[in-house]
Amino acid sequence: MIRAMENQYSTLQELLNSKIEEKRFTIDRLGQVTDIPRDYLRGILEGMYEDLPPRPYVRGYIVKLAEVLDLDEDLVLNMYRKESLRASGSLDRLPGNRFAIKKFRYRWIIVPIIILAILAYVIFFSRVSGTPYLQLSTPPTQEDPYVVNTPTIELEGKVEPGDAVFVDGEELAVGSDGGFSYIYNLQPELNTINFQVKRFLGKDISISRRVFYEKEILFDANGEAASTSAADLLEAGEGAVN
Repeated sequence: MIRAMENQYSTLQELLNSKIEEKRFTIDRLGQVTDIPRDYLRGILEGMYEDLPPRPYVRGYIVKLAEVLDLDEDLVLNMYRKESLRASGSLDRLPGNRFAIKKFRYRWIIVPIIILAILAYVIFFSRVSGTPYLQLSTPPTQEDPYVVNTPTIELEGKVEPGDAVFVDGEELAVGSDGGFSYIYNLQPELNTINFQVKRFLGKDISISRRVFYEKEILFDANGEAASTSAADLLEAGEGAVN
């Protein structure tokens, strides 16, 4: 009988509408009896499966219709399975709980963290490696030797923050901006000041600057100069070399 009825009606909609007409149900009345929302009931009767909720709910509606219309439950469910165009997945699963805590997508935060870590490493490595530089303000690089007439000179310059500065082997204090200042005691006449800059994982550089301390010219009892000018001493030194 089930096979005959299935062959008699080509679609589930034909079967359901035929039984509804036979039992003289209206859409509103059938919805009240089965407790199926009107829109969903109309979707089932018109075959609009894409407008219906997930399949487990629709199957429940189909079973209620079969009970009210005195139809075989297996028959209508089998016809529904064949005609259903809307699948809720490979298995008939209920929709997920929308209030459930979603799984945290770790990779979407791990990737930016890795990128930031790489950038931080590159920046840090560039700061602690490579070749340092030294920018001297005093003594100026344009004058060699740099002539002064005071027994001290204030050495001023700038390096990359984090680099170490040494003058004649003594380490100087370097500010957060890389600037440094140091009072250097001069010996009379020519002084050679040796600067060295060291980077933590990088290279060292060494620079020398000459400073000539020209003392105030004094005269002896005979009226002769008791000290020699910087130019005279340099000229005498060059003559000795020649």
